[in-house]
Amino acid sequence: MEILATEKDFTVNIWRAFNEIDPNWKNYKGLVIGGTHSPERKDVEMKIERIKEARENNIPFLGICAGFEWCILEYARNVLGLKEADTQELNPNTPIPIIEKMPELRVGQKQVILYGQFTVQSFWHNYKMNLKYLPLFAKDWIWSVNQGEEIVDYMIYKPHWFFFISQFHPEYQSSKNNPHIILKDFLEAAKIWTRKFN
Repeated sequence: MEILATEKDFTVNIWRAFNEIDPNWKNYKGLVIGGTHSPERKDVEMKIERIKEARENNIPFLGICAGFEWCILEYARNVLGLKEADTQELNPNTPIPIIEKMPELRVGQKQVILYGQFTVQSFWHNYKMNLKYLPLFAKDWIWSVNQGEEIVDYMIYKPHWFFFISQFHPEYQSSKNNPHIILKDFLEAAKIWTRKFN
């Protein structure tokens, strides 16, 4: 398992949650990209390449917060052919702002329908997917949009073994006695994938 991160990225709680769920998680094949304080272009482009590798090779993947955004860019550029797709965080004047800045920081706990159930999830982000481009993803993705705020909370890449990206932070809602369902499912998928293909 690889948690791909720079020193500016949020990883402590991901490590904690994984250790609480399955002490053997480091032995599984998978890739995780979490949130970050201040992304730099070279790091983002490197992560986009790794996301492409995971998507094309069916490697279990979990993208959280900024990891969600880099996945959107990867798919837009490499599958949809929108080579100039970018985030306003790194390029405020991008001609294809597939990730756009919100008027204010979205922080706190919000209701999210997950696996058909109402859940409460933790958010901390200032950028979101531009809904103008969302229909282009309909062939390969399913998603959940927070209707009150018109923000995509999470997306699932349908052709993949396990490829889940979220604007919320499941690691913040996970505890030893109540592990987050997404983290549990990701680790289980990675464990099965490792046994099956390695």
